[in-house]
Order: sequence, then structure tokens, then C-alpha cells
Amino acid sequence: MKILKWLFILVIVAAAGIASVIFIYLQSSRPVYHGEVRLGGISQEVKIYHDSYGVPHIYASNEKDAYFALGYVHAQERLFQMELLRRVGAGRLSEILGPDLISTDAFFRTLGIAKSAKEASVMFFTKPNEDWQKQTLAYVKGVNTFMFQGPTPPEFKLLGIPKVNFTPEDIYLIAGYMAFSFAEAFRTDPILDKILTKHGNEYLAALLPERTKPVILDTTVSISGSQSPLEQNEVSHHKVSDHSKLAHLTDDIFNALPVAPWLGSNGWAISPSRSVSGKALLANDTHIGYQQPA
Repeated sequence: MKILKWLFILVIVAAAGIASVIFIYLQSSRPVYHGEVRLGGISQEVKIYHDSYGVPHIYASNEKDAYFALGYVHAQERLFQMELLRRVGAGRLSEILGPDLISTDAFFRTLGIAKSAKEASVMFFTKPNEDWQKQTLAYVKGVNTFMFQGPTPPEFKLLGIPKVNFTPEDIYLIAGYMAFSFAEAFRTDPILDKILTKHGNEYLAALLPERTKPVILDTTVSISGSQSPLEQNEVSHHKVSDHSKLAHLTDDIFNALPVAPWLGSNGWAISPSRSVSGKALLANDTHIGYQQPA
């Protein structure tokens, strides 16, 4: 009985010790809301105040320092989330989350987000002379400063994620994923096309009188003559394959993602020729559904 008693005590002590180590580690990796941090990369003192909602308020003497601080605070709060988001756009989730995400990676690589991000980065950041370019680079520098000088998030250690500098290309990767998640047509157009195929234009028009017809065409159908694209769709829709598979595929991709998509909308633009001022107009209302992390 004494042996069992001491074994029980030993187990309790060991469990308490392990729990204490885990607790101390998690506390050490929490964001810093009080005190002073000395960093290179800023020219003057920056003050950051976190209100009762956890929202940081940054006070700096110049824009470069303000954007640097924004990047640092952003990474302090969300580095793992930011890492996942850039990997979604690049099609690189399976590298850290396993083979179940290979099809998801293949889907996003097929969309070409990574290719567009690389092209945009080269186009806009090869010669960063504009203020917005310099501010973006200051923000990125703040992110990387936290990554390599701040505490490592537990998720990085648990999943063995290597620390790799963020670049402007990563910003375009995340923006590309955001744009994709706003594109509800990936889900709705295949379904509307199936309705058109099975029931015809009259049924679709009665269901959605204000929508134009889908233009997904079956590439195996040959169309001759000088028909308009609308007339061509009339001919080809009878042989269109089951595009509901595309809608199901998109649903499967969304459900497999470790970070929720930003489902929202919307934007519209007016060309200079149609505005009183003679300038282009953009109206944007990117409302996004609630999620955690926000």
C-alpha cells in the first residue's frame, strides 16, 4: 500500500510539474500589453495603448514608425493565423498540416493566386519609391521583427513550422485568397447552370428574373455560324456536363480549410466616361461575417 501511495504522489507531483511548465510557457508566449520593448527598425519612440476590447492604438511621430509598429503588433497577436493565410493562397498547407490538404493546395494553385501574387510583387515593389510602398515595407519589417525577436507562437513549435520572412508577395497571397472567398459565383453559378441545363431558360428566369444566364459552356460542343455568345449558350446548354460537381468541390475546399473564408461582398465601379467628374468611381462595402479569430 505504501508503494502505491508513493507512486500516486509521484504521479501527482509529475503531473503538476508538467502542467506548471506548460502554463509558464503559454504565459511567456502571450502578447505584451505593458512595459517597454526596445527594437531596431524605428527612428523615434512609439507608444501603443490597448483598450478594454484589446484594440491597439498606435501613436508615432512618423508614418514609417507607425506602420512598423502595426506590423509588429499584428504579428504579436496573429502570426499563426497570418502564416496559415499566406499558405492558403500559395497552396502550401499540406507542408505543415499533412496529405489531407493536398487537394486543397492543388485547387488554390490551379486558381493561380501564387502566380498573380509573384507578378504583382515584382510589378509594384521592384522599385519602391512611393509612400504607400515604403509604408508597406515598414509594416512587413515590423512583422518579421516580431517573428524573429518575439516569443515563438506555440503552434509554430507544435507543427514544426519554419520561420520565413514575410514579403509583399505574401500580402498579395492573402488578398488573393480574400478575393476568392468573396467570389460566391464559385458556388452559385454551377448550380444555376445545372438548373438551366435541366429545366431551360424559362424556369431559370422565373426563379431569378433579375439575373443574367450563366455562361459556363461545354468545351466539347462545336458551334458554327455567326451566332452571338448569348445564342451560342442557347445551343450548347443542352450538352453541358454536371457542373454541380464544381459547386460540391468548392464546398469541400471551404470545409477543409483551417482558416474560415471571408464570406462577404461587394464592390462596383463606374468608368470615367460615365461620371460627372470624368474620373473613375469605386464603391466598396466588404462586409464580412463574424468568425474567430476575427
